[in-house]
Amino acid sequence: MTQYIDAHIHADVRSFEDFGKMAQAGIKKAVTCAHDVYRMSTKDVYLDHYDRLLRTETKRAREAGLELFVAIGIHPEAIPRDVDRLIEELSDVLDN
Repeated sequence: MTQYIDAHIHADVRSFEDFGKMAQAGIKKAVTCAHDVYRMSTKDVYLDHYDRLLRTETKRAREAGLELFVAIGIHPEAIPRDVDRLIEELSDVLDN
């Protein structure tokens, strides 16, 4: 059986119905990418965004029948003023 994977979505701007339609269309897995949906001015904004993707969006996708993987990073055009502190905390995010 063929499995389809969507390699680049932004789950936090997709509805629950979108996830359901993806699953109905045969997409079993997807990768959601962190992005600068907010003004990424501090490490806390980044960490809140990562947390939402890792906790809320993976749960929403799972409930719709979709396995969601999360890609996180720091966009080069949105480097926060406290980037050093963000990088220090990234290891904790990645460990979890």
